[in-house]
Amino acid sequence: MKSKQPRELTPFTKKVIQVIKKIPKGRVASYGQIATLAGNSGGARGVVWILHSCSDAYDLPWHRVVNSQGLIAIPADRKHHREQRKRLLDEGVLFLSASHVDFKKFQWSKTIPKTSLKKSPKKTNLRKPQMFR
Repeated sequence: MKSKQPRELTPFTKKVIQVIKKIPKGRVASYGQIATLAGNSGGARGVVWILHSCSDAYDLPWHRVVNSQGLIAIPADRKHHREQRKRLLDEGVLFLSASHVDFKKFQWSKTIPKTSLKKSPKKTNLRKPQMFR
């Protein structure tokens, strides 16, 4: 049986991979934050899919990505939830509860590049989102 050739990565996927690789140790970012930095402020679900499908192939620090409330999005009874929590703790990230990262203290404060704001056709308000102020 012939194996399928991998599909060409979309420009958004390439940008998401670049952004995720820039999250420093000891910091976390939200799916929405990454989507916005990659030029698609409504692309948080796309970031989830990219992390799921590309983390191993591109050696992404998937454990540094949490939801917008600072929660680990993987159900608590899953192996990857425990692994994500352990990796974050090993990097010095503190939790407010079993699954809730201290987002105020450990959120990556990368600002949105001006080029990303210009590329987003859906964006009508060019002010930085509150999480980046």
